[in-house]
Amino acid sequence: MADAPEVVAKAFQEQYYDLLLESAKFVYRFYKDTSSVSWEGQDGVMRQTTMKGIFDYFLSFSDVENFDILSSDTQDSVAGLIVLVIGCMIFKNDKTRKFSQTFFLAPQENGGYFVLNDIFRFLDDEEAKTSNLLQSINHEPTLISSPQVVASAFVEKYYHHLRESPEFVHEFYKDSSWVSWRGQEGVMSNVTTLKGISDHFLSLSDAKKYDILSYDAQHSFGNGFFLVVIGCVTLENDKPKKFSQSFFLAPKENGGYFALNDVFIFLDDEKPLKIYAAENSDTSATEDSNLNRVNAFKETTIFVGNLSSEIDVKELTNAFKRFGTIKPNGVEIKKARYGFIEFESPTSAQAAVHASSIRIGYRYIRIEAWKRKN
Repeated sequence: MADAPEVVAKAFQEQYYDLLLESAKFVYRFYKDTSSVSWEGQDGVMRQTTMKGIFDYFLSFSDVENFDILSSDTQDSVAGLIVLVIGCMIFKNDKTRKFSQTFFLAPQENGGYFVLNDIFRFLDDEEAKTSNLLQSINHEPTLISSPQVVASAFVEKYYHHLRESPEFVHEFYKDSSWVSWRGQEGVMSNVTTLKGISDHFLSLSDAKKYDILSYDAQHSFGNGFFLVVIGCVTLENDKPKKFSQSFFLAPKENGGYFALNDVFIFLDDEKPLKIYAAENSDTSATEDSNLNRVNAFKETTIFVGNLSSEIDVKELTNAFKRFGTIKPNGVEIKKARYGFIEFESPTSAQAAVHASSIRIGYRYIRIEAWKRKN
């Protein structure tokens, strides 16, 4: 029996980023000559590369100390899987850069998967962009179905309808389409029927404007196209929210393309990770809301979630003592894969909450300020 998409994606993610840190020169083995790879370099330039370029590119990761994965979303697709990863790249000079990396994993003849498509962008660069790419799309007609030509036409029409007439956006999909959208409350919803897709887009009427910061497209499986869009949506309350939306565009029988796959997530709520936050003495600038909550009532206890069922008190203590001294018997693990850690000082709790998440093995442990019940 074939593994579930989430199982395949988790195994791939663990192997990929671990190898990227430990033996970057071997990461090219995840790819083939048919792979399409587009990466944004640290100079801000987007490049497409070959197998030789893949090998050379990964050798340039020698100054990266860690990858912290903030979120990972997976969707089954035609003869493969779409995996959308949001993370932070932490360099040896303590610089942190947030990134988005979207893969299309295609099956191999002898079992397993390889990376057919890979689009990587730094997200901190997108924040500096103010122009809306929808206003600069070339409208000149062409007979060549290049990835960027198809992407330009799709992006312009899709987001125009999403803003002006969301009741018709379902026409970009078919009954075979799969839509996964993470709402403003952080919950990922999956819709697999055309009626459900139609109802979903009718619920987006509070969006006033969509600004497209970047879009990247590649040839993919079965004459389809792999498209990743980074943008910003302005809601009725005038609050802008950044998003990433990944599509697999499949060809229609009568010409044109439809969205077979669609994975949408908001990016604003994903916080860059600072695992060794306790060593950073400069906390006088801007603190996030979780940090302010800790300061407000000088709490010494934190909540930790997404724990492994096999983790014990000793392992959890060793992972969190970097933030400060933990009280005797101050670690409590619940059966529902969450727990509480009580420090001697609120400063230690503050540092842990500021980190937002840490990695223990291959699992990312969620850290939050503990909200006491009055």
